[in-house]
Amino acid sequence: VSADMDMHADFDRNLQAGWIAEGSLAFAGVRAETYPEGVVMDNLRGRVKVKRKRGTDIFAENVKGQVNQAPVRLSGKLLGVGTPNLVVDVKASAKHLELAHLRELSPALKKLSLAGTVDMDLDVHVPYAAARNSRLSGMLATRNLNFQLAHMTVEKGDCELNLTGHIALIKRAQVQINDTLLAFTGQIANPVEPMIQLLVTSPDL
Repeated sequence: VSADMDMHADFDRNLQAGWIAEGSLAFAGVRAETYPEGVVMDNLRGRVKVKRKRGTDIFAENVKGQVNQAPVRLSGKLLGVGTPNLVVDVKASAKHLELAHLRELSPALKKLSLAGTVDMDLDVHVPYAAARNSRLSGMLATRNLNFQLAHMTVEKGDCELNLTGHIALIKRAQVQINDTLLAFTGQIANPVEPMIQLLVTSPDL
C-alpha cells in the first residue's frame, strides 16, 4: 500500500458527553492488492473526516478509485451514526463493478459468496427520523447477481431500478431463488419502512 496522508485527531475526555474526537484522512495514489486472489484497488484518492460527539458523523469528499479497473466514486455524509436521528446523504457511482472482486476487500461480503456485476449512479438522502422526506435519484442495475443467505441461494439476478423522490421503481427484475425462477416489476416506497407493490410471475409456480 502506498499513499500520501494528512491526519489529525483531538480528544477531550473531560466533557460530560464522554469524549469528542475529530480527525481527517487525506489520501492520494493508494494502491492495495489482496492475496492470493490478486484483486487490485488502485489510484484511490479523496478525503474522509470523522467527528464524534453524541453520535458519529462521517464525511467523504470526492473519494474515487478503481477496483480491478472498474471506476468507483463516493461523496457525501453519514450524520448521527449510532443515534435514532441517522441521516444518509450520499452520492455513489460505479461502472461494471465485479462484486466478486469487491467481496475480497470485505470479510462480511466474502461470507455471502457475493458475485455478479453492478452499475450505479445514485444520489440518496434518507433522514431515518423523517423517512417520508427522503430524496432518491439515479439508477441501479445488476447482472448475474449471486449470493448465499443461510439456507437461501440467490442466482441469476438481473435487475434495473430507477430512483426518484422516495420511490425505487423496478423496471425489470429476474432472479432464481433455490431453483425457483421469479420475474417481477413494481415499486418500493419509503426506504426506512418500505411500502412494496410488486407483480411477480414464475414459470416454476
